[in-house]
Amino acid sequence: MSARRIALLVLALVLLDFASYGVPLAHAQSVEERVEKGVGEFQDLEFAAAITTLEAVLKLGAATQSQKLMALELIAISHLSLGKVDKSRDAFRRLLTLSPDYVLRSHDGSPKVQSVFDEVRASMKKQGTGESKTGDGSGSQEAVESKTTELRPGRNKPARAGRRFEISVQSRGPAPQEVVLYWRTDPAAAYQTQAMRRGKSAWLTKLALPASTSDYSLQYYVVAKGVAAQSVASLGQEQSPLELAVASSSSAGGRSEGGSWYTAWPLWAGVGIALAGGSALLISSGSDPQQGALSPGRITLTP
Repeated sequence: MSARRIALLVLALVLLDFASYGVPLAHAQSVEERVEKGVGEFQDLEFAAAITTLEAVLKLGAATQSQKLMALELIAISHLSLGKVDKSRDAFRRLLTLSPDYVLRSHDGSPKVQSVFDEVRASMKKQGTGESKTGDGSGSQEAVESKTTELRPGRNKPARAGRRFEISVQSRGPAPQEVVLYWRTDPAAAYQTQAMRRGKSAWLTKLALPASTSDYSLQYYVVAKGVAAQSVASLGQEQSPLELAVASSSSAGGRSEGGSWYTAWPLWAGVGIALAGGSALLISSGSDPQQGALSPGRITLTP
């Protein structure tokens, strides 16, 4: 037997031995399968197993931001359910580092979970700004806000299907390095990404909205990134996006964009008025259809 065949045989035996002890092979499961496994263990109250499975998800390069956020939330709640409050705080801290505006989803309204989560968020804000030096804590909230980037919806005009639509987002606090818009008009489709530009008072970008004879919704969320491309703030999330109503193409009042001049209702309204006036003049002209004279200074009608 050649040395190559011996090496292949040894490798096969090693892999079989790993499998017999339950050691997962690389790429044996997709990210989705591992997340589903961890969620199932969490729902079955197998908290220790869920922590192990979901911590492995965090190490996968293919895991999306939303998968990592959900994994960290379940890890934090699992640690808390096992009485490990410090480890729960640590998981929440990692979660809020990825998404400072994250909102809990899997705690079923538990006051204890919400309390620990809020405590960690407040602690992180305080550490980022430092203690107030006034001695009485006055102004500390303003200091927190001044050191934290916040995103808020801008003043957007009504959106119309088939037209370009400018969407704006306002930011407060330290200016982010980059702001990215994630949007879609079909809830079943993947999000499209679009970088936003910095305006005078907001971040802006224009979208080419699909034409439609029915009203629909524009779903979107926004992520602000720092110098190291890390998320420093978000507005909405992938699983719970913001929504804007988009009116159908056919519901536009007046002259449609790019339409012909003769389709404008104001024009025909004016023509109607002019025709009505002409009829009145003809009626007042007398019985002679060939030539009639009105009073001096008035209009003279000729054939």
